[in-house]
Amino acid sequence: MKKYLLTLFACFLLPLISFSQVIEWQNTIGGSYSETLFSISQTTDKGYILGGCSISNISGDKTENNNGGTDYWIVKTDSLGHIQWQNTVGGNQNDKIYSMAQTSDGGYVVGGPSTSFLSGDKTEDSPGPDYWIVKITDNYNSIEGKLFIDVNSNGTQDIGEFPAFNKKIVENNTSRFGFSEQNGNYNVSVLNPGTFTVAPNLFNYYNAVPATHSASFTGIQQTDSLNDFAFQPAGVFNDLCVKITPLGQFRSGFNASYMVNYSNVGTTTLNPTVIFFPDNDVSFVSATPVASSVTLDSIVWNFGTLAPFQSGQILITVNVNTGVPIGTLINSGVRIEPLAGDANLLCNQSYWEVYTIGSYDPNDIVVDEDTLLSIQFPNPPFLEYLIRFQNTGNDTAFTVKILNLIDTNKLDLSTFEFVTSSQPVDLSWLPWERNMQFMFNNILLPDSATNEPQSHGFVRYRIQPKSNLVAGDFITNNAAIYFDFNDPILTNTATTHIVLPTSIKEIISSGNLHLYPNPTNSTLTIETRMLIASGGKLIVTDVAGRMLLTKSLNNNSTKHQIDISSFSSGIYFVQLDGGKVIERGRFVKE
Repeated sequence: MKKYLLTLFACFLLPLISFSQVIEWQNTIGGSYSETLFSISQTTDKGYILGGCSISNISGDKTENNNGGTDYWIVKTDSLGHIQWQNTVGGNQNDKIYSMAQTSDGGYVVGGPSTSFLSGDKTEDSPGPDYWIVKITDNYNSIEGKLFIDVNSNGTQDIGEFPAFNKKIVENNTSRFGFSEQNGNYNVSVLNPGTFTVAPNLFNYYNAVPATHSASFTGIQQTDSLNDFAFQPAGVFNDLCVKITPLGQFRSGFNASYMVNYSNVGTTTLNPTVIFFPDNDVSFVSATPVASSVTLDSIVWNFGTLAPFQSGQILITVNVNTGVPIGTLINSGVRIEPLAGDANLLCNQSYWEVYTIGSYDPNDIVVDEDTLLSIQFPNPPFLEYLIRFQNTGNDTAFTVKILNLIDTNKLDLSTFEFVTSSQPVDLSWLPWERNMQFMFNNILLPDSATNEPQSHGFVRYRIQPKSNLVAGDFITNNAAIYFDFNDPILTNTATTHIVLPTSIKEIISSGNLHLYPNPTNSTLTIETRMLIASGGKLIVTDVAGRMLLTKSLNNNSTKHQIDISSFSSGIYFVQLDGGKVIERGRFVKE
């Protein structure tokens, strides 16, 4: 982070910023390409006065009272950088000086224009170039400690007990937070002396011991360490989970890859079996590690013991059948067993639907829901984002950094949850940019010409939309991906639209499953071309994952009806489990 700060401001801050300084707050001010900031000073109420010039007539650039001539503009902010008022005065557009002022607390306020649209340049709120203002300070304190899984509940991290990484730790009074690193260590910074309380976000089946830690500071630039949290079992729970992630796009006639991440998130040691079900339009090629058994419709791995919070991964290569049309849905799946006695069966299987395409950019972002219904608010479901990257250069990449702007006006940052990644990754929230930073240190990512399947990587996380969104709103998300010291690669933009229930079209989950009418208010018909083996099941769940209905099926019919008249309005998910093949879809209850 400190290196990034120096890089960002080196043109005018290098003599004044040390490696210990952090950004305290930041804001942006509406602007246009023709505005120039040339003056800034602190006021007696600890606010700030900024001034500049503009020759633009663009709405929002503070010159609307002008009839086409050049104007000076002036802005008054409070101590947090929020605009209190603004005005224009006659002026000259020849002044083009960046400005910085030292504040009474020893920090610095910096302002300047930006014409970049890169994630992290502080201008994402503006449709055009913008002005930004940043307060920088080296007056902060650090609260440090580590998180670990304390299986034997003795308060000590023993050999074989794993760190709890990428878990959020929050300071209760200021809401400042940090994430635990791969070794479980964390750091939360606070800006003032006093007593502060930190607590980790909890997760299933474990209690944090202690529940909180208090840290006291008598001054500034102090560190309070050894604030460790031991996560101790709250009972005996078996819980295996699995996730499947497509590592790139799928093209007819070409190889493609999946990564399967499996983990033990319960409190007991288990012996997992992982089963991969390839879609009918792909053929299994190879896997690392090598599978225990391979048949035409399933590939099986039998693993040894898996301790609580131990995890592993499988890299699977498939070939997309030649002649598959562009736009064909590919819906391979994976399951982890044993199922008997598992505390949460909803995470024992995983799918991520992809569509075959032509040429593509391997660096992208996708979201699992492109549409949400207005009736799902004010309690919206999580959105799960997948950011993928590939080293298409000519040498190994040693580091990969992803800056992902979180639109905190539409996404609730407090609900952010890390899901999984292709390689170990450290998370940092950069509040001055509103970016979530994913840093892959020493990733040693081979180039695609040397090892195509291993040249891919990804991160997955989930986050809830703000509860006040309405029909007509939309949520966008994009990212900038940095390979070593190269310029960033910008991804596409993933968009989720909020619509009225009457705006959604019939949803077909796969080529084998058809749900109608959709939306419906009483009866739903599920039609499939798949023959159901004896013991097959149809399961309906809500957006929170709660199982609402189960129905045993047989191989005598490919059409089934269920009564959903008692369901509340909203989106629901159907899963048809035929044993070796699972089909999934969703429908809307009006």
